[in-house]
Amino acid sequence: MFRKLLIPLFLVTAAAFVVILYMDQEYGRIQQATANEAQLNEDIEKADQVEAKRQDLARKYASFPPDADARLRVLLPQEINPIRLAIDVQNLATQYGLRADKIISDQQSQSNGNAPQNVKSTPIQFEVIATYPQFKIFLEQMEKSLMLREPVMISFKGSDNTDSMSQTDHPIMTYQLGFESYSYDQE
Repeated sequence: MFRKLLIPLFLVTAAAFVVILYMDQEYGRIQQATANEAQLNEDIEKADQVEAKRQDLARKYASFPPDADARLRVLLPQEINPIRLAIDVQNLATQYGLRADKIISDQQSQSNGNAPQNVKSTPIQFEVIATYPQFKIFLEQMEKSLMLREPVMISFKGSDNTDSMSQTDHPIMTYQLGFESYSYDQE
């Protein structure tokens, strides 16, 4: 009689080990994949909202009046001086107690695919070391600048020094910025 119970007991024990060792891990992976899927769906929804906003802006751009080109001639400079642009960035940073480093400006203006044919863009990239509140104020002022700069890239990295906290307990970060400045080509 003990032998008759031994085989089913062995099979039940083996099934329990399969469930514990294999199925439980697979179930955990499935739950993780489901959570990742939910996050990806949320990201796709946000991307769809951004795309809808972009299309709305493109529709507004297409509805500009025909004389908008003449207005741009008055508003935009004929050319951008990259050295003057770098000096303006440094001066603005200095006003807020910051220093703009590694300023790179493309001497060669180029046509921007999203802008009218006569509008040329000049990219400029630089780094600023600041706390987030300082950086936020600086960025707001950059956007209000009369040089018509458009932020196209912002990234940041933490300091290698773990003691790099300012007096306000905000970590000091290195912010890398990229802007486009526009000029009107008269040709």
